[in-house]
Amino acid sequence: MRTSVEGVYAAGDVIGPPYLTPAARREGTVAAENILGHPAIMDYTGIPQAMSLRYDYAFATTGADGEGVTLSAPAPAGPGSFWDVAGGWAGLAQVRIDPETGRLVGAAACVPGAATLLSYVGYLMKRGITASDFDDIVEVHPSTDGVYGLARYAADMLRKRDG
Repeated sequence: MRTSVEGVYAAGDVIGPPYLTPAARREGTVAAENILGHPAIMDYTGIPQAMSLRYDYAFATTGADGEGVTLSAPAPAGPGSFWDVAGGWAGLAQVRIDPETGRLVGAAACVPGAATLLSYVGYLMKRGITASDFDDIVEVHPSTDGVYGLARYAADMLRKRDG
């Protein structure tokens, strides 16, 4: 948030992407901390982004492009592509897992409530959550959230692989 000009700090859209109000607020806090002499660095890991179409579409990533193995549910097309919930047919969930560490490195969802869900998932990714950390979740049912189920499935796959 410190610029190349002595004593000048910047935050928000003027410094470039992501062009998101919550990120700009955090950048402003980081700039203020630095102005006050408290060293702070902006961490862009896991910042969730969303757009509203018929359903929210949201995603979060650790920022390492191409990192990990992606699992999706349901299938991209054909019978069973959407699952039925109380309010009607709902869309897609996806997780990306680092196969070496089991860390969740990306997630996406296109379901009612995806923006809220991915806010929390992005925060947990920043904290290093792994697929096996989802083992103890007891979900609300019915729910449009497929992320936890995919993470548990990924954890099972890793356990089977590692014997």
